[in-house]
Amino acid sequence: MTVVYVSDVLEGILEASAIRTTVRQHCRTILHGVPSSCVDELDNQLHYIAGKCMGYPAIWLVAEALELDGSNLNEALEDASGPLFISLTTSITDDFLDGDDKMTPGHMMLVYLMIFESLRRALWFAGDQEAIYLREVYPLIPGFMTEGKPPERPHSIERLEKNARAGERRIGAFHATIANAMISNRLPPRRKDELVNLSKAFGDWCAYIDDILDIEVDICAGANATLPIVQLQKQHGRLAHAVASRDVSSCREAITAEDFRNDLISTARRRLADLAGVAADAGFTHLSRRMHHAAQRVEHALWEKRLLIDKARGASPFANAIEA
Repeated sequence: MTVVYVSDVLEGILEASAIRTTVRQHCRTILHGVPSSCVDELDNQLHYIAGKCMGYPAIWLVAEALELDGSNLNEALEDASGPLFISLTTSITDDFLDGDDKMTPGHMMLVYLMIFESLRRALWFAGDQEAIYLREVYPLIPGFMTEGKPPERPHSIERLEKNARAGERRIGAFHATIANAMISNRLPPRRKDELVNLSKAFGDWCAYIDDILDIEVDICAGANATLPIVQLQKQHGRLAHAVASRDVSSCREAITAEDFRNDLISTARRRLADLAGVAADAGFTHLSRRMHHAAQRVEHALWEKRLLIDKARGASPFANAIEA
């Protein structure tokens, strides 16, 4: 099955290649002390992991909001190192659970190295930083524990939608921990809370983009509590059994239908535009402009990637939509 990584798509939408490179470079600190015979292999694997969406988009948002660059950005990134490394470990373990064939023992070693490096930052998991984990991350544990497990009885659409909205928090919650540490004392408490909350909503949006790209992957995995899959079942109630039984082929025509695709992608654009408005209202003018410009790139980027996925399976009736 063709896999498109949301982290690559977001880089283009956000025009975030410079931040992604900076985060990747910063993450190389975890290789300190590693035997030289392993460094090159681990460095290559780290390049992939350090560029995942559990890290750099949160850094991008705060850097744009506070207009950080150069030494100011590096100092803020250092402040956020602990939660950044912990967040990135979830990308590795999630890829292992998904059966990603890119995963190797070296990637598992990166989990340990990221934990070790976070432990070098004394007392970062304390005070309001501990509180934000308890408030935002710990409530996600039941969802992680039950993902992919069939329910004892079929859920109603309303229950599935509620679960899907909770499932979106898988990125936003960790983005909040990174933002909270990165902001540190750079803003007064009220404005800090506004930016942390914005980072959560932005992470939720990133998860929605991921879910649009991974509809087939999620159905195959039994992880069907996502908003795109719920929307699919709302429009085609007859597909509920196919989704529950992980029968992607029976869903393919509906997944590739133009009205369904347009609805998902226009929602993605609108949600980011709404976040730009929230940023403007909170006084983060530069971030608002950047988000507004990014929203204008959403539709083309998602159409292009979804067509790539469809063409790989010979299932797209819209082969000329991007070229036109």
